[in-house]
Amino acid sequence: MSLRGTADLSLDQAPPLSIPASFFLTAPVAVAAAGLLLIALSDVALASSWQPATVALTHLGTLGFLTTVMLGALYQMLPVVAGVPVPAARLAHGVHAALGLGVSLSVYGALTQSRWAAAVGGLLLGGALLVFIVPVLTALARASGDATVWGMRLALGGLLALLALGLMMGLGYAGGAFPGDRRLWILTHLSVGLLGWVGALLVSVSWKVVPMFYMTAEPSQPRARASVALIGLGLAGPLAALALGLGFQAIAAAAAPAAIVVWFAHPLATLRAIAQRRRPRADGSLRFWQAGLGCALLCGPLAAGAVLVPSPVLPLLFGWVAIWGWAGMVMHGMLCRIAPFLVWFHRLSPLIGVVPVPPMRRILPDPLINRGLGLHLSSVLLGAVAIATGAPIAVTLTGVSLVLVGAHLGYALIKTFSVRAPEVSPG
Repeated sequence: MSLRGTADLSLDQAPPLSIPASFFLTAPVAVAAAGLLLIALSDVALASSWQPATVALTHLGTLGFLTTVMLGALYQMLPVVAGVPVPAARLAHGVHAALGLGVSLSVYGALTQSRWAAAVGGLLLGGALLVFIVPVLTALARASGDATVWGMRLALGGLLALLALGLMMGLGYAGGAFPGDRRLWILTHLSVGLLGWVGALLVSVSWKVVPMFYMTAEPSQPRARASVALIGLGLAGPLAALALGLGFQAIAAAAAPAAIVVWFAHPLATLRAIAQRRRPRADGSLRFWQAGLGCALLCGPLAAGAVLVPSPVLPLLFGWVAIWGWAGMVMHGMLCRIAPFLVWFHRLSPLIGVVPVPPMRRILPDPLINRGLGLHLSSVLLGAVAIATGAPIAVTLTGVSLVLVGAHLGYALIKTFSVRAPEVSPG
């Protein structure tokens, strides 16, 4: 097996398989926990953006699932997409532990309005993310400056800004003094998180990962660099507008350049590249990308509606589609592709030519991936219905579907990471 971008990668450059595996195996737990929260608090969890249960649910999705997957993937993918390993990679085990405990305490603090839980959770999250960011930025400083590397640098800057905003807002949610107008801070926090952190990283990494795994054409460097510049403008703009005390509409308008790239230009360009790919076979993980990018095209209109129309439903619907539809679908699909690749690369590729080695698609078969896709799509649709109707039974069914998604994804990942190299006879 040969993949573009991995030909010059050696096992010496890559971190131990246990590092990305630990992050990936934790992510389904957050999904199942979000489902249990919806089941337990079905009457209030999706009733308003201001509810403590909604805040807890949001952070299980953004920190517990999305950020956990992204951190684990970056440790492994930097040698592939940027050509540089992360220094002191074994610190990742501490990052993983602090991140998991920090998310748990932060969610508990949001639900109970506990100041001590919010403070300790915030400190753990801050420490975990800083111990992650410093080595990764050190590695990126040594990498060649193509558009993907600049996009990853921008994403790390977005993560730093997101961390600062989150720590200042955390005490407000735990019963302390909120740092300012709550609506303005939430909008800025959401813009920086979805566009400056998740969006910048997803877009820039996709320029390497999608061509590598699905044999599509790579975007031109001028177009990619222009995209990074617009995302950067959409990251800095809301922060500046918040600092200057400008209003809700100004902050939303400042985020527009990034939103256009992340939720319009990039999905259209990537879907077109997938349609024109050289490998006609569509595996399950590719369908996740197509579904997630389709959800991305809904995010822009929903975000505009949430800003312009005084409705309690639209902000919730936008958040659900953006976090669990667009980003969640893409991350789920990437797990279904990256995890088998890592097992194949670490455990099977050294034995090529020595013993028969199974192809990567047998490590996590398509039928299993497709079942996960069906469950994930069902949960997205059920959540949209629950938000639109407000019916507790619909919220409960959404929670059940999330538990099933988390359980299925956890099973698929355990099955994948349980694959061992075949024994080699002496001589």
